[in-house]
Amino acid sequence: MNRELATDAAKQSSEPKLFAAISFDGGSEIDQLIEETIQLLKMNGIRLAGYQLHEMSQNANCCSSLHLESISNGKISRISQELGSGSSGCRLDPAALANLTNVVCSELTPQTQMLILNRFGRGESDGQGFRIAIEKAIGMGIPVLSAVRQEYVESWRDFCGEYGIRIPSRFPSIISWCNEVLGSDIKLENY
Repeated sequence: MNRELATDAAKQSSEPKLFAAISFDGGSEIDQLIEETIQLLKMNGIRLAGYQLHEMSQNANCCSSLHLESISNGKISRISQELGSGSSGCRLDPAALANLTNVVCSELTPQTQMLILNRFGRGESDGQGFRIAIEKAIGMGIPVLSAVRQEYVESWRDFCGEYGIRIPSRFPSIISWCNEVLGSDIKLENY
C-alpha cells in the first residue's frame, strides 16, 4: 500500500480495521461462507460491490473453470484459461482479472458500503489482481472483505499494513467484523 495510506492507517489505529481477510486452508467451503455473508448483508440493505467465485466443472481433460459473479449486477465472467490436463501453470487469466478490476473500481462510489472480493491470492501477491480496487476502496473509507490462504498471508500483511485484520472462517466472526466496520446491528438469527 502506498505511504499515504499507511500513514493514515497509523493515525486510525483505534478505529476498526478496514481490510478483513478470512483465513482459510483451501476448499470450496470459503466460497459458500462468502456467499452466505453476501446474502445476509444484502438482506439487511447493505450496498455492496465486488465479486464472488464460482468453479464450474469441465470435461475430464481439463480443470474446472473459474468464474466471478458481480455482486452488484449478477454478471458472470470467466477468469481462467484452459491450459489442458497436463499443465502445471497458473490458470488465472490476468487480462480478464484486470478488466474486472477496472469494472469494480468504476462501481465504487460514496454510496458503496463494502467491497467483497473472493480472494487475496497469487495475483494480488504478485502486485496485480484486485490490489488497485482494494486501495481505492480503502482510500474512500469503504471496508473490504476477502479471504486469504496461509501461503499468501505474508504478502497480504505487507500490502495492507495497519488496515488489515485476519478473521476466522466462521460466520459469526465475519458478521461481527461487518457490524463493527458498518456500524450496523445485523443479527444472525434473522438469517
